[in-house]
Amino acid sequence: MEQFLPWASGLLVASFALAIAYFVLLAYGNSLLLKEERNHFRNSFPYEFYKDLPLSYRLLLYGVLALDILSLALGMAFFFLYLDSTYALAILFFLVVSAFAMLISNILPLSHYKGHIIAALCGFAFFSLGSILFAFITLIPGGLILQSHMSVPIVVLVGVLGFLSFFALFNPKLKNWARLDRTEENGATYYVKPKVNFLSLYEWIYLALLNLTGFLLFLDIIVTQGVTYTL
Repeated sequence: MEQFLPWASGLLVASFALAIAYFVLLAYGNSLLLKEERNHFRNSFPYEFYKDLPLSYRLLLYGVLALDILSLALGMAFFFLYLDSTYALAILFFLVVSAFAMLISNILPLSHYKGHIIAALCGFAFFSLGSILFAFITLIPGGLILQSHMSVPIVVLVGVLGFLSFFALFNPKLKNWARLDRTEENGATYYVKPKVNFLSLYEWIYLALLNLTGFLLFLDIIVTQGVTYTL
């Protein structure tokens, strides 16, 4: 199992780097649009950022994000397989499903709104559940076979993210994702995006939290093993 750590370390740090590249490329592509056409993370869904970009640029963003999610899922797989417990595999299942669900919701437009909503909510819920389970990995009997391989501060931090993300799901404004704000101009009535759309905002936040969790697992390898593993 020791041979899993170099792969976990390399893939998790690669995933984090790809996530940063994705957000930088996304922000840059958005900045090229006219000011009135630009989107905002607080009220725009991922597909809205893509729709006005050239096809080649969209494909680049899709590719970077897909590589990010794949690296993250594989890195987590090697990490939790190294821990060698059924409890760790349950955490792995929830986090990996969350990662791929967030990928689907990111790419799927709201013209397929049922699939989009189901994927997004699965991503939110499974991330929260996996992170909360991770918070108890050192406490559950048999949860952690290798007691020396776990940094308690990192376990606590991931657990805090999990609980915060879980309670955030009870935000009553989350169900109003389809509601538009009414405004009037020169006697005419218009309906515009709200300043904050919590569903779209959550999709960005949970995607970022997934990658942050992967990076924390990478830090756990370094802290507990005392060395930096490379491929």
